[in-house]
Amino acid sequence: MYNAELLLKVVALVVFFHALVLCGAEKTAPASISDPLLERARNGEAQAQLEAGFAFYRNNNPVRAAYWFQAAAKQGIAEAQYNAGRCYLAGYGVEKNLHQALDFFKLASEHDLPPAQLETAKLLLNGIAAVPESSPPRKAIEPDEKTAVALLEKAAAKRYTPAMTVYAEYLIKKYRQQKPQKIIALLEMAITGGDRNAPVMLADFLLNRTDQYRDEIRARRLLENSAADNPEAMAKLAFAVEHGFGAPPEPEKAFKLYSEALKKVFIPLAAARLANYYYSGSSGVKQDIQHALKLYTQAAAAGIPEAITQLAVCSKNGIGMKADKANAFELFFQAAKMDHAPAQYELGVCFANGEGTVADQKGAFYWFNQAAMRYEPRALLESGKRYLYGNGTEIDAEKAVAYLEQAYANGMNEAAVLLEEARRKSRNSVNIKPQELPKFGL
Repeated sequence: MYNAELLLKVVALVVFFHALVLCGAEKTAPASISDPLLERARNGEAQAQLEAGFAFYRNNNPVRAAYWFQAAAKQGIAEAQYNAGRCYLAGYGVEKNLHQALDFFKLASEHDLPPAQLETAKLLLNGIAAVPESSPPRKAIEPDEKTAVALLEKAAAKRYTPAMTVYAEYLIKKYRQQKPQKIIALLEMAITGGDRNAPVMLADFLLNRTDQYRDEIRARRLLENSAADNPEAMAKLAFAVEHGFGAPPEPEKAFKLYSEALKKVFIPLAAARLANYYYSGSSGVKQDIQHALKLYTQAAAAGIPEAITQLAVCSKNGIGMKADKANAFELFFQAAKMDHAPAQYELGVCFANGEGTVADQKGAFYWFNQAAMRYEPRALLESGKRYLYGNGTEIDAEKAVAYLEQAYANGMNEAAVLLEEARRKSRNSVNIKPQELPKFGL
């Protein structure tokens, strides 16, 4: 076991190597490797082998660096075990081998080394695929969340900041509703530890709550404090400003923030939001359809469903480009598969009218219903109407009432008359058994 002073030195060496190998930091100038150091390493001195590994790294010799890290690792030097694991993880000086990386990380984790605990946890959270073509063949390693979480707990307890953010991210994905206090505490500690992404993660978490943990004012303050040196924070601040989170909406200010963020680095979602301004010519921005299409195309290439959907709308209606309903259908379908409700609604329209595809009322109902379950107002109305008249689905007055009520509550005034008819049919029907209302989520 390491004493506190030695552990700090070990972590410093590990973080140094981690930054150099994986973050693309500028390497130091090649340094001469002394014969005495190599002699000591060849004679089996573990610390000399570790130092030789770093020396060869600085000399831009990955093969020999990895060799000496492994030599020291086999003698039980924790930081060498960690660095050997990183070599196999990144394919640095050796063939990339996640199984071998995990073995080295586990060894280092037994010495209570937080960076190794983190890397072990990350591999165990995802599991490792089999490599049958290797010699010998490597079997799949199934995910082991229990062990991974225990390691994240240990690393976070030692105030290892990267472990805090990874642990928080895991909890957000798995237990965002059950463990909000734990998530907030981890991200607060990560912020104190200097993690530049933690304020953005915490702001996201606070804005996505619908309970007592939602805090728009604090989220906005976190983004404002991080925006100057974090383009992602600036882009999300722009979104908060645009939609009035924590203060009244300021669309002109949001436009400037989106523009400034994109000057620093390409952020797909910011590009899509900025394109909306140029597309509509709103908030004092001069309309520029071609520039909007350029931004939408860039964002769509990065997988932003909002941008893909808007390109589909332009393709369908011939806005800034030649009308092509078949292409529009493909784009709507692409975004719909990403659970983007407006695209799902538009895909339902395509199937209903036979635009870019063969007319298919069952297909239309399916996609309208998918969008309705995500509270798309037009889809709520269309789903209720189809349940009422049996278009693409069986008549079900009870469900028609449920959907039309939601449509009316979401601003679709057309639903009012249909709702009266659906309620009347529902009361008069003796064949329809009462059912639970469809479950809707915000």
